[in-house]
This record gives sequence, structure tokens and C-alpha cells, in this order.
Amino acid sequence: MVVTRRRVTIAFLILVGALPSPRRVVSAAQAVVPASRQRFEVSSVTECPPTTVTQTGGSRQFTLGAIRPVALHIEHTRVAVMCVTVEVLIHIAYNGGQYGHRNAAARDVIGGPTWIRSDRYTIEGSADGVQNPDLTGAMMRNLLEERFQLRVRRGVDDAPMYALKVARGGLKIKPMAAGDCVAASGAEPLLAPQAPGAEKPVPCGTFKGSMKGTLHVWDLAPVTMKALANLLDLDRQVIDKTGVKDRFAIHFERETAPEGASTAALVQQLEQQLGLTLVSTKGRRSWVQIESIERPR
Repeated sequence: MVVTRRRVTIAFLILVGALPSPRRVVSAAQAVVPASRQRFEVSSVTECPPTTVTQTGGSRQFTLGAIRPVALHIEHTRVAVMCVTVEVLIHIAYNGGQYGHRNAAARDVIGGPTWIRSDRYTIEGSADGVQNPDLTGAMMRNLLEERFQLRVRRGVDDAPMYALKVARGGLKIKPMAAGDCVAASGAEPLLAPQAPGAEKPVPCGTFKGSMKGTLHVWDLAPVTMKALANLLDLDRQVIDKTGVKDRFAIHFERETAPEGASTAALVQQLEQQLGLTLVSTKGRRSWVQIESIERPR
């Protein structure tokens, strides 16, 4: 994630928690439009063409076409959600905006026609002149209701979840200490410098995911246990029950596993590398039941 004073850009792979709406300091004399009445001043809904793969002749040459990036981009009072399914849009708008979890929307959006999970759209909106616009919440809900004729029923229930807990052998990672990460500029350590010859610390505010062979590698600094739980993309929501409030610099290597074995493999990797485990539990889940929806006008 890269954050500057002028721009917030969020890649599809990330988001450790709910996406915050941009905030501005306003005087008491300035009227704030209630979220329920906020509308995008300018908005567009564009269908993304499907990805196509063609094979030609006996040489087995492949051509990939119409591939567009999947991403969420916010700048001041403008938002662009690029090439995502309507199911994901509904999840962002109604369920707190946790974005980047392929299983999250499927857990929390119930019903609706099949095309909401296959067709992809780019939504662009401008809320110029609106104080404290709720870009990915109320305003996105209003857009979906007006352009897609979306009607939903919302509810809360108890659902199966995983609890992230400290494993029996205890944590294998230590809270961040002086010099464990460096300031965003990379010029000086945020806290105290490390001893000569020590391993170079990662930049503070790092979230980096990469592939190394069959390993999915995460480097996170600083990260809380709650944020780590939010990152674990499983068939159930993961909630933090560690009781640990410290921040950590984490290097985690997750071996990719066959479908159905991923949770068991992840538990083993969490215990071996971090001293954490996952335990089945139940928790309160908010969901959206689609009552009616139409393709955009």
C-alpha cells in the first residue's frame, strides 16, 4: 500500500481491514450531507470485456486478450473500482468494505443471479462538493440501488469462523523493537539504528506479497494480530483471539496446497513459523440477501 497526502492506491492483493473513507476537517458552520442522501455527482458503469484465450495452429501459440487490472483507487473525492464482480461491489458497499479477499464476498452476499459473480464492471464516481463523502459505503450503495435497481435485505447471524490463537508452544515471533523497521523515506530508522552488520530492516508500513517457487511469501511491518487475522483468506472469517496487542514485523512463507487441504496446511505453517494456530469457533456475521437486481442501465 502506498499512501501520500494526495492519493491512496490499493492493490487487489491487500487491505488488512475495512477501507476508510477520506476525511476532511470541516468547521461547525459547514453542513455535512447525511450519508443516506449522498450521491456521486458524476458516475459511470462500464462492463469489462471477458478475458479471452486463443490457441493457433500446431505451434501451440496462445494469445491473451482483454485483460484489465482488478483494483480499487481513491483520490480525494473520486473513486474507481476496476473490473470487479457485482458481488464484490455489494460486499464493499454493504459489509464494511473489506476488499481483496476472494472468499469474503461469497460468504456475505447471498442469492442473486449468476451474472453478479461472473460479469465484471468498472465503477467510477466523483463526489466533488460533498463534505466527508462515504465513497465506498453509502455512496456506493446509492449507486448500486439506482443503476442496478438493487434491493437487499440485511441481517446478522452466528456463523462458523476460525479463531486465531497463540499455539500451545507459545509465540515464535517477538514484538517489534527499536530498528525493526525503517521510516517510510528509508533514510533513517524509525526508532533506533541497528548494530553494524545486522540484517537490514524492512520499511515501516510494508505489506508485500510475492511468490517463491510454490511458496506465497508475506513481509509485513508493522502488523497486529487483528490485521493478520483479516489477511487470512479462508472459507470462514478469521477473528483475532490471541489477546496479543503488540505490533510485529513478520516474514511468513505459506506453501500452496491442494483445495480442501489448505486450512490444515496453513495451521501447520502458522504453528511452525509464528507460533499461532486456528481453532474452529462461531461469531456474529453480517450478510446481505439480494431480493432483486437488474443489469445496469
